[in-house]
Amino acid sequence: MLCFLYTANYNVDSEHEASTTRGIYVQMFTLANKYDVPALVSLAKQKYESLPAKISIHDCLSFISEVYTLTSSENGLQSSAVRYAKKQLKLGLREENIRAAIWPVVNKVLEYSFDLLEMFVNIPLKDDCGPIRVL
Repeated sequence: MLCFLYTANYNVDSEHEASTTRGIYVQMFTLANKYDVPALVSLAKQKYESLPAKISIHDCLSFISEVYTLTSSENGLQSSAVRYAKKQLKLGLREENIRAAIWPVVNKVLEYSFDLLEMFVNIPLKDDCGPIRVL
């Protein structure tokens, strides 16, 4: 955060994996929101959304609790997290252990469960409708 205050930007070391980097962006977003630094809020959200979808559904789900616990719904990071998770779930629904991964998250973060369900209802999955396992 200090780096941002001097340079209006910040970078995460490229040696970090995408999942770790996404977690750092959530933390930066939270700090910026707490200390009312709108430019950093915007930048952290932009960086969070711009990370490539190379992380697993399990890593994706690991951020949900933090995003919903540390941020509020009006700042937009929660909706970004739901959109990202929806993209990942589209690919992950065919994984064998998806139920074991998603069940603890939806039980712990009920607001996320509602937001994700609402997104699937409002904007259903498109493309390949091959065999999908029933959870």
